Amino acid sequence: MEEGYEGGTYQEQERVLQYQLDNEGIIEELEHTLRGEVLRYDPVSESSKWVTVKHLSLMNEYGVNRIISLIRTRVSKIYTLSDFEQEDIEAIMIELSDNLVDDIFYNYNNYAIRDLAAASNIKSMVVDAVYATIRKAYKGAYLNFLKTTQRIQEVQQVHYSPREEKQEKNSMFGVGDYLRGVNGK
Repeated sequence: MEEGYEGGTYQEQERVLQYQLDNEGIIEELEHTLRGEVLRYDPVSESSKWVTVKHLSLMNEYGVNRIISLIRTRVSKIYTLSDFEQEDIEAIMIELSDNLVDDIFYNYNNYAIRDLAAASNIKSMVVDAVYATIRKAYKGAYLNFLKTTQRIQEVQQVHYSPREEKQEKNSMFGVGDYLRGVNGK
């Protein structure tokens, strides 16, 4: 097993990086919240499943799908791995917020939004989720983190060949090899 720089294997570290880059969990969590779904444990099947609690639902399925499609592009890896200044992030967030307010206003009845408080919550949840995701790209911070992580892994992957290990064990600084000749004669 190859050891990583913090004790885990490189495959485990790669899975962690993929998890951090994959924003699908953010979208799924938001989707469940908009639908009014909560995770409940079923002791009979010994598993958890999403259950809809009607009074927690903020909008109908049509509205959920439209809102999710609106944010899906904005929480993609393209945004996360970008290099944005604060002004860029603010401009993206203002545009998203304006689009979201317009969409909710014009489709309030079509989405069967419960009430104005629910509309406000929808906007806040979406804007906060997108902001947290895009903020990773502030001055290329997340991209720089990945580059640094890659460099660390490359350094850690340096392996000694059996001959190099033998040289290390037999002599300090290869002096024994020098005295015996390079080929060990």
